Amino acid sequence: MLSMTHGQTDDKLVVKGTAGFRFENMNWSIAGNLQGSNPNIKSELKWTDLVIADFSVSGHYQFGNRFSVEAGGSFGKTIRGNVSDIDYLEDNRTNPSYQLHIKNKKGSDYSVFTHAGYHFYPSESLELVPNLGYKFSSHTYWLSDDRIEQGGITLNSSYKSNWKGPYAGFNLFYKPNEKFTVQTNLQYHQINYSADANWNLMTQFAHPKSFEHSAKGFQILGSLTPMLRINHKIKLLLDLGYLYANTGDGNDLSFMADGSHGYTRLNEVSRSYWQARLGIVFRLLSD
Repeated sequence: MLSMTHGQTDDKLVVKGTAGFRFENMNWSIAGNLQGSNPNIKSELKWTDLVIADFSVSGHYQFGNRFSVEAGGSFGKTIRGNVSDIDYLEDNRTNPSYQLHIKNKKGSDYSVFTHAGYHFYPSESLELVPNLGYKFSSHTYWLSDDRIEQGGITLNSSYKSNWKGPYAGFNLFYKPNEKFTVQTNLQYHQINYSADANWNLMTQFAHPKSFEHSAKGFQILGSLTPMLRINHKIKLLLDLGYLYANTGDGNDLSFMADGSHGYTRLNEVSRSYWQARLGIVFRLLSD
């Protein structure tokens, strides 16, 4: 997520679009019971080395010289990666009873955000913008392989996760001249996490919802963005960013084919990525 600025210019309404890639890892695990034991890690899923094509658009409107609002969204499409699913009989990832390692072939995600900011100008070349906002993001991960089948049905299991909550952050802009600006962005998000899955080859589970997860967590996001002004209407930018997200322990609620259900402990969910995108900023209105 990249924010824009009015800066010490006459920009009033600007629209930005970016395209690039994310390099992502995501994993979660559950224990054998609600106390986190028997064993402490019973099942663990990992999506690693994901390459995701990412597209975003956002708009920024400034009221006068101090107050601004911004809203935007993004869409991602997984190109490739790896996924593993391992079950264990004993603590600390020992005595595995089941292992699956396959190539990750698909996946998608989207996010929307909005925030308000207040602008400070310590000097002619510096601008500081604290902001408060809210973000929702949804990610669908897959375990899919046409070579693995059961009863004539191929493996096509899905895990859809949602991260949502308020955030606080700040943008710092350094503008040494009229042509060039460097932006740094740092945000802290408080997260409500939820997910549901369809383990399509597991006959003991119900379908289309086999289990669901819930937990509380956080995420931090930082970025560095150099921008070059081409003319009075257009800027080009390079957005380099990093995100880390993690939950504490939560609940795993399983839905069985016979209509029963049961709880165990969700140990944690962790997600991280590096991101590189190219973008363009259009000035639509000026003071």
